[in-house]
Amino acid sequence: MRNHTKEDNKQVVYSSGIQSAQMALNNTKTKDPAYNTIDMEKALEECKNVYNGLASGKQNLRDSRTATIEYMEQLIREPFLFTKGELKIGGDSTQRESAVNNALAASDAVIKQHEEKVVEFLNTQPEELITKPDLGAAKAKASAVTIAIKKAEEAYKTETSIASVYYLQQLYLYKAYLDGALKIFPGDATLKQHQDMVVAAIDKMGSRQGYMNKLKENYKEWVKNLKIGKPVLSDPAIEKLVTKEFESWGSWDKMKVTKVNIVKPWILEKNALDIPVKKETHVHIAFTKPDGSCGLGTMYVVQEYEGGGKYGTPYTTFHTILASTIPCDNLK
Repeated sequence: MRNHTKEDNKQVVYSSGIQSAQMALNNTKTKDPAYNTIDMEKALEECKNVYNGLASGKQNLRDSRTATIEYMEQLIREPFLFTKGELKIGGDSTQRESAVNNALAASDAVIKQHEEKVVEFLNTQPEELITKPDLGAAKAKASAVTIAIKKAEEAYKTETSIASVYYLQQLYLYKAYLDGALKIFPGDATLKQHQDMVVAAIDKMGSRQGYMNKLKENYKEWVKNLKIGKPVLSDPAIEKLVTKEFESWGSWDKMKVTKVNIVKPWILEKNALDIPVKKETHVHIAFTKPDGSCGLGTMYVVQEYEGGGKYGTPYTTFHTILASTIPCDNLK
């Protein structure tokens, strides 16, 4: 840890010396204008130069401390590692391995950026006086590792989308965070304990590809038992609307609807004054693709309340593929 007390004292001494030298020079010129004051003026100038150098050093120190605080914000308190590095994938991309791998690569790039930022920070030789107050924030962040490990283990056993490799990638993010934190706070027992935990969890669950392979197996097992929901009511107009909307939405894969089952009764939503706002129902859609495979989709049908006991034209929302490939017998 740096000590700047001596520099502060020097600046006070030189400030006092400058004032005394300036007064002596002024008095000499007043009493004896013919006196050669060149040496006095040189000494005064040298004193001012030293003083200005000390003042510049203090400003540099302030700048250095400000930079340290900013680094600690980015690396420890509000780490960009998590805000930028979390796996971002959704929609129909959740079951496309290429999309998931691209998301993993983007996350890995943020991890590398974090590692480089830690090295850059340490090269500034930060003061312990400024970094130490954030040790508590680092420990608090580290404590979340336990929950992250539990979620990754549960997802490994039960999740059916390969996008759930998100939970394993979270452990890699925590590992990178703890690796960096231990370089900033070397030897901290709590951080080391959590680092050991996350490394052991990653080793136990294997590679990310192996993790995704297990998720694929989970999906296959889930699909075997997935069936189209039994209809609870019939409405030809709704079924026709759903068929049209779903085939239009699924035109990218040339989906052809073979059955629409309304699997939930109409659910009425009211406002605080007990006045109807809308009603909605849930439907399952069996479909086929040009290769002869079958799939199961779902969507909601909504009707807004218009007053006087009347509802507006129904529309569909939340179009989703439950399974893009499913045994056709499960849709009978």
